[in-house]
Amino acid sequence: MVTDTHHYRGANYLRQRLILSTLTRRPVRVTDIRTQAENPGLQDFEANLLRLLDTITNGTNITVSETGTSLYFSPGELVGGEVTHDCNPSRPISYYLEVLLSLAPFCKFPVKARLRGITHSEGFPSIDTIRTVTLPTLGKLGVNNDNLASTAQGSLHIVQPPLALKVESRGDPAAPGIVSFTCPIVKSIPPVELLKEGRIRRVRGVAWTSKVSPQYAPMMIDSCRAVLNPYLADVWVFTDAAKKLPKEARGGYGISLVAETESGAL
Repeated sequence: MVTDTHHYRGANYLRQRLILSTLTRRPVRVTDIRTQAENPGLQDFEANLLRLLDTITNGTNITVSETGTSLYFSPGELVGGEVTHDCNPSRPISYYLEVLLSLAPFCKFPVKARLRGITHSEGFPSIDTIRTVTLPTLGKLGVNNDNLASTAQGSLHIVQPPLALKVESRGDPAAPGIVSFTCPIVKSIPPVELLKEGRIRRVRGVAWTSKVSPQYAPMMIDSCRAVLNPYLADVWVFTDAAKKLPKEARGGYGISLVAETESGAL
């Protein structure tokens, strides 16, 4: 294992640095984390992410200074397995899920995660985008049923789950939603060449509503088709109306669209 420590300054690209550190088993030290900010140091959502990384690894050493402006992260072995995690309400589930998507294929055991938190937030990919775009793209990179690792770890038999993401319930800070994610482990990542964009051949999507009139969904679909149908006939948007929500849940609605090209690009 490489033990040389990488040194960085500032909070920029913290997730990416932690992902690469975990994959390469190389420790990182990050200093001057928001030293000039009104609220200096690591934020609650970043500390929450560190706890998630500690959960899916074995032997990870995390040291944070008293002021929170310095972090030492020495990654352990990627273990995976069953994970239940409560995400910080200042970041959506997709913030944490993007980290799991990068690490899960290389774990010792298949990841079966259940995340609680916000399912939609401005400035971040929605859960629907992760499900309809990121997962199929990950499948093209070799994380699929055709490239599964051996189902035995010593004398232990491992049942490989499919690469899947399910929105069990949509949520907000007042009433967190639940997303389940499963990912198999792979033998290797084959060489991939995805260069041809191609012409758009169809559009798919989902219009969701939560604690508002279900009529919002068809209204969104009609508006969407009014814009797209003059250019493309193959447009299909499904509806997802949340039911049996807790009293504290806030109302909301939205739509997620994905275009697929002739070459399979999303």
